[in-house]
Amino acid sequence: MFDYQLWFGFALSVVVFLSTPGPVTVMVANHGASDGLMASLCTVIGTNLASLVLIGVSLLVLFGVVGIDERWLSALTLVGSLYIIYFAFSILTELKQVSQLSLYKHQADRQGLITHIKQGFLVGIANPKDVLFFIGFFPLFFGVAESKAVAATALTITWVVLDYAILLVYAYLFSKICKPKFIKLTMLISALLLLGLGAVGVIKSVMDFW
Repeated sequence: MFDYQLWFGFALSVVVFLSTPGPVTVMVANHGASDGLMASLCTVIGTNLASLVLIGVSLLVLFGVVGIDERWLSALTLVGSLYIIYFAFSILTELKQVSQLSLYKHQADRQGLITHIKQGFLVGIANPKDVLFFIGFFPLFFGVAESKAVAATALTITWVVLDYAILLVYAYLFSKICKPKFIKLTMLISALLLLGLGAVGVIKSVMDFW
């Protein structure tokens, strides 16, 4: 027996959560504006792989397979936040070096696309505190099926599909705007937002650790 009403509530909650701008959304928008649709799609692949890893760890904790150490998570969050700050500065560096952004859009080579996947994964995995979110969020909807395994599978698939769908919308919209001024503005705003999010992550992780 599958509870479609509860599942719909889960799906709606995920849409609201994923639509809220965060490091992943900001990065996908930035890559779409500066490097084109294919680069942004590769970024989405990387971020989604990171989500699967975090969900997998969360389910292992929920099913009692592994334990979780708050201080260890705080240390990893600090490292992840520092990487987000580093990535923000790399955007600012790229912005200074590029004068005709609209001319090189959609021209990322294979190596560049792999780099975007790696960057997407690293930024996606950069906040292991998401494990705690999944631990607290998923169990609320385990009632969608009688078996927890079936419920976890259904919820994970739903998350992955919605994650791809929402981020692909961001990727498509920002990749279609080719005005150099808009691209530069998007890159600048992306860098500043990532700097802010990274700084908040550093402060919070240090406070949590101590």
